Amino acid sequence: EWHASTVRPREFYDDQCAPNRKRNKCYYYSVDLQGRLFLEEALPKNVATSLKDVQFLDFFFRRVRRVTEREERYLESVGA
Repeated sequence: EWHASTVRPREFYDDQCAPNRKRNKCYYYSVDLQGRLFLEEALPKNVATSLKDVQFLDFFFRRVRRVTEREERYLESVGA
């Protein structure tokens, strides 16, 4: 199905989180076109699997921001 293509291979998550594994737990999220938030590995992505906790959604969306050009260049250089 279409939503299966939105989840990256397990190796991606292991590689991205490995440097911080001892200190932090890494979570990856997806936002659909209606603004619903999902844990990235949640399948299928529908109303039933979207995150609904109002406090968490407020916390999350208040911190979303655009990636700066400097951050984008860094991400490209490290292959993220």
